[in-house]
Amino acid sequence: MGQSTLIMLFGCMIVCGVVNYSVNSQLLNGSQSSYDYYTSAELVNVNNSVGMLVASNIASDPNYRVSTPVTISLFGFTATYSSQMVYIDPDSIIQVSITSTNGQITRTSTIYFYKNAIEGVVPSTVKASVTSRANLATLGSMIIDGNDHTTNGDLISPSSGTYGLWTTGTVNQSGGSTIGGFSNGVSTAPRTNNTVNIMAGQPVTTAPSTPDLAMGGASAGYSEGKLKEIALSGVGGSQYVVNPGMLNYPLSGVTYVELAYGDAWTSSNISGSGVLIVHNAWTNARMINLNSGTFKGMMIIDDLVHLHTDIIGGVIVLTNAPSEGNCIGNGNGTILYSSSAIKSATQTVMEDGNIPGNRKVNYGFGNTRSFVKYWLE
Repeated sequence: MGQSTLIMLFGCMIVCGVVNYSVNSQLLNGSQSSYDYYTSAELVNVNNSVGMLVASNIASDPNYRVSTPVTISLFGFTATYSSQMVYIDPDSIIQVSITSTNGQITRTSTIYFYKNAIEGVVPSTVKASVTSRANLATLGSMIIDGNDHTTNGDLISPSSGTYGLWTTGTVNQSGGSTIGGFSNGVSTAPRTNNTVNIMAGQPVTTAPSTPDLAMGGASAGYSEGKLKEIALSGVGGSQYVVNPGMLNYPLSGVTYVELAYGDAWTSSNISGSGVLIVHNAWTNARMINLNSGTFKGMMIIDDLVHLHTDIIGGVIVLTNAPSEGNCIGNGNGTILYSSSAIKSATQTVMEDGNIPGNRKVNYGFGNTRSFVKYWLE
C-alpha cells in the first residue's frame, strides 16, 4: 500500500471521526436543549399552580401573607414562595414571589394581586351628583351632570345615573350653567332651565350632617370618627392635616382636612382620588375657589364655595348655612357623576379600614379567585 493511499485512509478516518463527534455533540446538545426547554416549561407550570393556590388563599382571607418564604414539592419539583403588601399607586397590592427549581434550572414568577377584594358601593346618601342640606345656586358656565360616567369622564351607555342636584333647600340655576341627569328611566343631557333632574325641598332627616354619616353611618361600619381614624393611619396614602399646605399629591385613600372654626382652604388643588373630606366640629370648614386638579371619587365638604375645576364621582355638602351665599360654582367647573369612581373610592376605604362588605371573588374557568393586576415571568 502506497504512502499516498495511507495518507488518504488516515485522512478519511480523521474526517469521519470529526463528523461523528460533531453529529454526536449536536445530538447531545439538542437533547439537552429539549430537556432544558421541557423542564423550564414544567417549572413555569409549577409557578402558575402555586400562584393559583396563593390566589385562592388570598380570596378566602385578604389578610393572608407569607412573610417567611415557604418551600413545597409539587409535581416532582421544588417551589419557594412568599408574599407581602406593596403599594402601586393608587392600589393596595399583594406581591407574591415564586421560585421553582430542578437541578440547575430555575424559573421565577412575580404576581400582583389586588388587595381590594371588597365590592365598593355607592352610599345611599349619594342622591345626586351634588347632595346638599342648603339652598344651592349655579352660575357661569358650570356643568353638573347626574348621568353616569366612567372614571375618565366618558358617558356610559346604555344610560344610567341619578339626579343632577338633590337638596333639602332650594335651587337657583342661572347664567349659562347647565344641569343634566338620569331620572325615571330617562337621560337628560346638561342644559339650562332643567327642572327634571333637580330634587329640591327634600326631607332634612334624609341628608347627612357628618362625614361618617355621609358614608352610611354606624350601620355601614362608619361609627363617628372612623374616617378620621383611617386618615390618621396613613394606610393606602391616606392623610390627616389641619393645614392643607401640608398635603402630599396626588391625593389617595382618605384625605381628611380638619380646619379651625370658620377657616377656609382657598385656591384648592384637589388632584387625586379616593375620599376627600373638609370638615370640623362646627360644620363650617370651607373650600373656596377650587381652582386646580381633577378629583375622582367622593368629596364630603362642610361648605363648598366656587368650584372651578373637575370632579368625577360625587359631592356631598354638609352645611345648612353656607358662609358666602349658596353658589357652589360661578365659572367653568364640572361635576360628573360616576358610580365607578365612587365605588373605587369606597372599595379602598372599606378594605383599608376593615369595613365589612361583600367580597369579590373571581370565579370561572381559567380565572384566579383573586383579581390579578400583573403576572410577570
